[in-house]
Amino acid sequence: MASPDFRPYVDLTIYDKQPGDLYDEAVDYASTALPEFSPRTGTVEDALLQATSYVGGQLIAAINRLPDGLMDGIMNLFGLVRKEASFATGTAIFTAVDSAGANIPTGTQVGYIETTSSGTILHVFETIEPATITAGNTTSSQVDIQAVTTGSVPSLVVDDPLIILTQTNRLLSAKIGADVTQGLAAETDAEYFTRGATFLSGLTQGLVTSTQITNRVLSLLAGTSTPDNDFTGVTLSTGWRCNVYDLTDLTVVEPTGNFVRSSGTVTVTVPSGHGIGVNDEIQVSTPDSTSAFDGYFTVTSSNATDISWAQSGTNASATAVNSYIYHLDGMDTAAADAAGNATIVICDEHGDSLKSADFTTIVNDVTDRTVAGLTINYMPAMIVPISCSIDIVIKAGYSSFEVLAAVEEYIESVVSPANWDWASEVKANLIIARVSQVEGVDYVDSVTFDSPTSAIASLSAGNIVFPYKGTLPQLTATIGEA
Repeated sequence: MASPDFRPYVDLTIYDKQPGDLYDEAVDYASTALPEFSPRTGTVEDALLQATSYVGGQLIAAINRLPDGLMDGIMNLFGLVRKEASFATGTAIFTAVDSAGANIPTGTQVGYIETTSSGTILHVFETIEPATITAGNTTSSQVDIQAVTTGSVPSLVVDDPLIILTQTNRLLSAKIGADVTQGLAAETDAEYFTRGATFLSGLTQGLVTSTQITNRVLSLLAGTSTPDNDFTGVTLSTGWRCNVYDLTDLTVVEPTGNFVRSSGTVTVTVPSGHGIGVNDEIQVSTPDSTSAFDGYFTVTSSNATDISWAQSGTNASATAVNSYIYHLDGMDTAAADAAGNATIVICDEHGDSLKSADFTTIVNDVTDRTVAGLTINYMPAMIVPISCSIDIVIKAGYSSFEVLAAVEEYIESVVSPANWDWASEVKANLIIARVSQVEGVDYVDSVTFDSPTSAIASLSAGNIVFPYKGTLPQLTATIGEA
């Protein structure tokens, strides 16, 4: 695909010297430096100057093409592809002079005469596959044809007559068998730039899709779109994880009273209208500090002002400062779509949450860039510790200790907050496939998951299933030799 001529915007023709010009300048320079120098045709010195001038000319031509190629590449990255010339295509039906049969070779040409105010135009097509009119028949089946030149042709439809242009004594006539698909003329530089300018001017900073929001958040956390001091607790060099779920509503409740634990039950005062009911799942999180009340729980009691859940530990209470309760029902993978909502889930490569102020910074930035009517929710990623036993058979000649250690390190890295792909299930077959790739492993004999102790994961058909969106696993693997 030819690159557009970008010289009207960046004109480098001043450097567009030919090899002959470079040779003449090289001779002049050499004569200045060495007055006695006088190159003669056929000498080594002359051959070197000519070769150097030729290479220099090639480099200049390549450099001059850079703006054109870069322009074309940038527009392709934006999804704007230059329209290339194409041929009109269709089918034709041929009629023979009799029923004795006939061969129609590839390249048989037919034409259509278009009458315009300025005269007549002959549009030529040719067959692109061989065809045969069998004995006993006078007409062929539909034969694919293609225009011999690129560009548009008249809008030919079924049964429009064609003229047979290739000399033959077996074919009587031809007609269009199926409507012709138009060809395109190559887009000129001016047309390409006009279309490109219109395309770029139509781009917006508004965030609409989950992918756009995800990329925006990650760019913020990478420090590429905002100064470092916009965040209070973010190490911008740390690998951050983010996933955005479309059509997902999440209720975040800020307690108005203390957490009180008594006889294995925790009770906290919350605003009225919180919407959290008995048997609902919640996440309690204190992103600015570590709290003994943080975790995932099933609500055992709920009224207009208080909710309670079972949680082991000594009787205690704590001030609910910067603590949040996330109502996980909206994050259920089976929940109905919640139009007008999107939920951002963030953690760092270790599974740790953002500071609350940093969450606010990100949500404010994203909200300012999203379309009107879209509600942005946020929560820290839910980290679920899981464990499994993996028995492998090691190839002969490999150290058992080294292979076992390599398998453990590799699989725990794959199934971790840093690298998990946000899938809602950790399958034993995936573990088998990944471990089998480790050098020294002959095959995997068995993979057995332990039942998760977390309320937001379960063991089903030998696999670990996460019922809620925004969940990342942290695997601890025990590797053995079968």
